[in-house]
Amino acid sequence: MAKGIFSGLAGRVSALQTRALAALTVAALTGLSGEAAAQSSAGGIANTVSNSLTGMGNLLLGGAFLGGVALCGAGLLKVKEVSDSDGRDSYGPAIWRLGVGGGLVALPALSGAMSGTLFGGSTPTPAIQSGVGWRVN
Repeated sequence: MAKGIFSGLAGRVSALQTRALAALTVAALTGLSGEAAAQSSAGGIANTVSNSLTGMGNLLLGGAFLGGVALCGAGLLKVKEVSDSDGRDSYGPAIWRLGVGGGLVALPALSGAMSGTLFGGSTPTPAIQSGVGWRVN
C-alpha cells in the first residue's frame, strides 16, 4: 500500500488540535464576513477581502523570513557539529539547511521586487548617480 505525504499526519494531530484549528478558522471567517457584510457594494466587499488577504500575505512573508533565519542558524550549528566530528558525518544536511534558509530569508525581498515588476508599484532601484544606497522611483 502506497503511503502519501500526509498519511502519518492524521495520527499525529489530536482531536483537541483539530477542534482548536476549526474554531480559529471559524473565528477568522466570521470576522471577515462581518466586515464584508457592513459594506454596501460588491466593490467594498472586494476591497475588504483584498485588504485582509494582503495582511495574511505579509504575515506569511514575515514567517518565511523568521523561519529562514532559524534554518540558517540550524545550518551553522550543523556545520560546527560536523566539523567537530571525526569525519563520520557529511556536510550535506548543513548545506541544505543553509540554502533553504537563505532562500526563505530572501523571499520577502524577491516578492517585493516581483510585485513591483508585475503590478507596476514602486520598487527600490540602485542609485547609480550617488553610487551608494537605494532610492524609490
